[in-house]
Amino acid sequence: MLILTREELENVADVLGYPRATLRQWRHRRAIPEAAKWRLVNFFGQSFQIADELAGPTFTRPAGGTCLADQAAKYIK
Repeated sequence: MLILTREELENVADVLGYPRATLRQWRHRRAIPEAAKWRLVNFFGQSFQIADELAGPTFTRPAGGTCLADQAAKYIK
């Protein structure tokens, strides 16, 4: 499976003739239509996945130890 960045996908979509507005719709819907996906797979010669979708949501702890786990750690020893 090929891993693409969002920029690489946009460049290839431009080559295949998809306008930027269409790409924004795909991103908003979080899905690429099957016909477009089939054209992209034929262009690459293999299935692909966008790197942004792999990352998923990121978790960062608040500064100063104010999250619930930090508060509970004071009492669990």
